[in-house]
Formats: sequence, C-alpha cells, structure tokens
Amino acid sequence: MPRQFSVTLSGQDQAAANSLLLRRLWLRRWGWIVPIMGALLGLLLMLAARHFHPDLPPRKAVSLFIKGLLFALAFAGLHLFILLRVILRAGSAEGQATLYTLDPEGLIVARSSHTIQLRWSAFRYVIEDQNWLLLCRGALTFCAFPKSQLDAATLIALKHILAPS
Repeated sequence: MPRQFSVTLSGQDQAAANSLLLRRLWLRRWGWIVPIMGALLGLLLMLAARHFHPDLPPRKAVSLFIKGLLFALAFAGLHLFILLRVILRAGSAEGQATLYTLDPEGLIVARSSHTIQLRWSAFRYVIEDQNWLLLCRGALTFCAFPKSQLDAATLIALKHILAPS
C-alpha cells in the first residue's frame, strides 16, 4: 500500500531549502574560477589576434582581453540572476499543505487541485543535512522535506527508494 504524508512549508522553510540547494551549486563553490577563466579567455583572444594580425594596435589587443573577461563575468552574472529568481519564487507556495504519496513508480504530489506524478528515475540526486531532505530533479528543481515533519518510517522509505542500486 502506498505511504501518504503531508508537508506544509512556510516561506522561511522554502528559503532554507533553497539555501541548502544553493550551497551545493557549482558557482557558489567554484565561483572564484570565473574571473580566472575570463582572464584566460581574454588572454587567448588577445594572443590569437596578435598572432593573426601582427600589426594590431596594443589598444585593440587590450580591448579583446577586457571583452573576454567581461564575457565570463556576464555568464556568472546570468547564473546568479537565475538563482536569485529561484530564491524570490520561494514564498509562492507559502503555507499550502502538500500531500505526498510514495508509490512504487514515483512520487505523487497533490496540492490544491493539482496532482502530478514524478517518476523515481526523474530524481537525479539527494541532498540531505540534519534538518532537510531534498530530492533534486535538476539543478534548480526539487522537492523539499523538512525532517521535523516526517516520521521515521517515511524518512527511511524515501531514503530506501532513492538509494543507488
């Protein structure tokens, strides 16, 4: 028989779950590499331009270096903008109870008048700490479960179903 449980997340809970997810993203951990990659890209552009156009004025070469650096920083800025949108979206489901059903084929999520089934194969990885269990389908999509709202049997069932075989 499928196991059912209900979880109600406040805006603060959503923000905490998003914060846990953001700590795991590459830009948060490896963001210091972006300016270095930009500098290398700019240097490569500058050297390639000087190689193919030896008479290129130094001002143009420096301009290419700055463009490469700005390109990498713009990429990092776009990534941070997307993360900011995820954080701002956190309070959209504030206070709504969500009914979850653990089915052998997937996780059935029912909120208000909407019901969807997420197959177990859609979940790519699990993030867990002492307070949260996040089932992640992608870099920014996840189902968040505060451990304080789960009984021990449900927590064990979730971990067992998603354990790598």
